[in-house]
Amino acid sequence: MITAGLPVTGLAFKVPEPYAVKVARTVLRGRKLPGWATLEKKKMKKKTIVTLLIASPIIGFIAFIGILFFGPNISDFIDRTEFNSYKWKNWEQTTEEPSLRWHMIHDLESKYEFKGMTINKLKELLGEPENKSETEVSYFLGMYQHSIDTATLVFELKSGKVIHFYVRHG
Repeated sequence: MITAGLPVTGLAFKVPEPYAVKVARTVLRGRKLPGWATLEKKKMKKKTIVTLLIASPIIGFIAFIGILFFGPNISDFIDRTEFNSYKWKNWEQTTEEPSLRWHMIHDLESKYEFKGMTINKLKELLGEPENKSETEVSYFLGMYQHSIDTATLVFELKSGKVIHFYVRHG
């Protein structure tokens, strides 16, 4: 056994003589000794486990909040149905299809420009309104999903043309 010293680093350790030269060369070249890799792997495993133990509840909480707040919007997006004038006109609220018009509303709004549309064109597209007056016509949309929320699609009129439309809840 000899004491091998590394003047560059100031390290001194006892190793067998032939191994001392190999150690010195390895350290001077900036490489790590074989036993160091095992220690570093153990440290990394501990860090990974600790990180997972801390991160898992946080990720779970964020997912829970996301589902709580965005869940209804996600189901609304999934249940969207392409607008079909025949189905709209002939729809009756039943337990099998309580929300058909609700599911069509997004597609209806994106496909048609209602502002400036005449009342006759509106009736041709959506059928006879459930309620009508000189300044307003409305179509019942039914129940929203499986809740108690109902709504009506309202078109405000001026001189027989649509000037504004919106969904009235309740």
